[in-house]
Amino acid sequence: MTIVLEARNLFAGYGGVPVLHGIDLRVHEGEVVALLGANGAGKTTTLLALAGVIPSHGEIIVNGSPAAGPLHQRARAGLSFLPEERGIIRALTVREHFDLAQVDQEACFEISPQLRALANRQAGQLSGGEQQILALTRAVASNPKVLLADELSLGLAPIVVSRMLGLARQLAERGAGVLLVEQFARQALLVSDRAYVLRRGQIVLSGTASDLLADIGTVEKTYFGMPEEINR
Repeated sequence: MTIVLEARNLFAGYGGVPVLHGIDLRVHEGEVVALLGANGAGKTTTLLALAGVIPSHGEIIVNGSPAAGPLHQRARAGLSFLPEERGIIRALTVREHFDLAQVDQEACFEISPQLRALANRQAGQLSGGEQQILALTRAVASNPKVLLADELSLGLAPIVVSRMLGLARQLAERGAGVLLVEQFARQALLVSDRAYVLRRGQIVLSGTASDLLADIGTVEKTYFGMPEEINR
């Protein structure tokens, strides 16, 4: 399979404080890769570095080309980044969000039919789950080569979480590569093909999702213990 995202010896941090210590990871087209770890292990920092939101050292390859510029340049190479703050503009309607992103409205409603009834409603009037679905639907409809998604399930009801993770899987089935940071390891592994486990800014475990899921008790006990003090 073609590699659509690769990090080689990636270092990053904040204000001179190192957080990532030589990360190596790959995401292939058509797969969902989960990035797991305790709170503070460096998962969000990894996504921010890959997206070009924070400075980093090392090599990042997006869709076959070196990525050294800011997020908007990486977006031109096919990378889409969905942070915890979803980029929703409260005063805009659902339709206007799709227009702003230059994605086909009907395609969006096919991806998430529940949004059709909300098409003319301002995003600020949507529930938290509806806002999350709007943001992810917009990202999926843009047909990125790579999607970086941070905590899709944050603050959502289980039924909405299942829908969100299903959309991530749907995007991979269209041929994209998805790197998914998720607080619920079991749920993430159920929709993923492979996974990396971070601890104190380093990858300490990797493997197929099925193998990690089969030994999830040990994985959680060993690596998902106390939150880290510095990392994000």
